[in-house]
Amino acid sequence: MHRIAILSILILGISVLGFPGSARAASAIYDIGGTWDSSFGPMTLKMDGKDDTGEVVVTGTWQNGDNQGQIVYGRLNPNKGSGLLSFEYYMPWRQIYGFAEMAVRPAENKIVGRYFEAGQSGDWVLTKKTGTLGLVQGELPHARGPLTKRGSKNFQVLGKWDSTFGEVNLEGTTLGAVIGFKGTFKRQDGKLGQIKKGSFMKNPSGGFMKLEYFAPWNKTSGEAIFRPDTHVGGDMLVGSYTQGSQNGIWILSRPLSYKLSQK
Repeated sequence: MHRIAILSILILGISVLGFPGSARAASAIYDIGGTWDSSFGPMTLKMDGKDDTGEVVVTGTWQNGDNQGQIVYGRLNPNKGSGLLSFEYYMPWRQIYGFAEMAVRPAENKIVGRYFEAGQSGDWVLTKKTGTLGLVQGELPHARGPLTKRGSKNFQVLGKWDSTFGEVNLEGTTLGAVIGFKGTFKRQDGKLGQIKKGSFMKNPSGGFMKLEYFAPWNKTSGEAIFRPDTHVGGDMLVGSYTQGSQNGIWILSRPLSYKLSQK
């Protein structure tokens, strides 16, 4: 009888408190702050506390030659393996956004994963520059807000964009799920093209945009179609243009100042 009572108490204790060490394992977070060597130049990461979901807010930059890329949204999920690092980044020298997803590998002192950029992807490996990858000591504080949001499929299409062919400005009106607009695009040499008409239709995948333009410097007309990027949503619209027998890629990206203001 006593044995049954003792066994019942032990079972109850395990069900309430968990197995020995389980709470520690669930809250274990590897400290990825500091400097890393990476496939695209040295990277510095900073852990800025936890968000409302318990994920760690990560910020940082990396140096690609004379150019500096910036993490505009980053999270470390400590509950996936030894940690899953996901971040949206911006490259000002190309004026485009990208997204990366990487697994923390403490035994190798590395963070290993892939990047996704306007339909292209590849490997991205971070190797800790000095020391070993250890656990965070103590509890991380709550991150101070407001926090920058990850690019979404729900976005505003009107306004200012950077693009492959210079600054784009779209002005129009919203009619239900469809937005009609006109606008301009300004090349780096100062020449101004006209967006004669265009429309953006929202759908579950983000939307579909089509426009017709006129280039007065060579008196030619063309059209282009765009869709929000698969990984960064409305922060970047990936499209193509057709102008007579010519065609090519046309990418629209929100200016960095616009992105950082979306909180």
